[in-house]
Amino acid sequence: MATVETGHSELIHDISFDHYGRRLATCSSDRQIKIWERISDSWTCCASWEAHSGPILRVCWAHPEFGQVIASCSTDKVVNIWEEPARDPNILNSSVNTNSNVIGTKGWISKTKMVDFKDTVNDIKFSPRQFGLKLATSCSDGVVRVYEATDTVNLESWQMEQFDLPKNKCLSWNPAIVGTSILVIGTDDVKNNLSIWELNENNRQWSQVQQLVGPQRAITDVSWAPNIGRSFHLIASASKDGSVLIWKLTLNGRTFDVENFTLPHAGAKEIWRLEWNITGTVLAGSGDDGIIWMWKQDSKNNWIRIQAK
Repeated sequence: MATVETGHSELIHDISFDHYGRRLATCSSDRQIKIWERISDSWTCCASWEAHSGPILRVCWAHPEFGQVIASCSTDKVVNIWEEPARDPNILNSSVNTNSNVIGTKGWISKTKMVDFKDTVNDIKFSPRQFGLKLATSCSDGVVRVYEATDTVNLESWQMEQFDLPKNKCLSWNPAIVGTSILVIGTDDVKNNLSIWELNENNRQWSQVQQLVGPQRAITDVSWAPNIGRSFHLIASASKDGSVLIWKLTLNGRTFDVENFTLPHAGAKEIWRLEWNITGTVLAGSGDDGIIWMWKQDSKNNWIRIQAK
């Protein structure tokens, strides 16, 4: 296990690995984004800059097919798209500052600012690559906006689709490699806290196809598991009361048959982040107790807690 002294001066809200797991982005209330690279056996900061005028809540990577591109969102009501131009890999090795773990601060370019939001942008997620370069956003103004780059080369022109969903808080794309664009969205509304939305490719309209009915709890994060060879989908949701649920969705016509399972309690008063491994078999979560909790299914298909770090 590697420990990274990030140099952030305030709370770190999010970390995100790139597609290959060799680069890492961090963001913080100090309004900074930092990019890290695995060099030898340690993580080295290769870029650091002030990216917003308020605390940065989320940062995420696009698929590398579209280049080195990240998005960030903040309480300043802005989503920024950043790109790192192609570079000579020899520059990285020749410019290391031997007195610190910081290589430099330049290289990432602001490509566009999305300023349609009227309140804090809570969450952002790039779509699976087969849908193009799309970015879904969750905002406290009660609107979910989905942007698509019309030119993936210069990244300066984006078209937007939007729909209303009060108190939306977090979202996750269905990562299946076939089918249409589908999102699961969590909200603070305990009566409609988790729902599935689908894009109609003919009229370019998003519509709710199903509400996931379960415990009435405000959702803090949601994550749709990668699906490798399963006949059903798995979605994980975290709640403000510290509970984590697994939702099993089996397609039945145009809707899903739904079951949910409550995972063994992690001990945190509130779970903030959830993430699946690449095969969708292990779920990790972190919360206000500073511990990373992990769950998987045992041989009897019961969900068990396997590790805490």
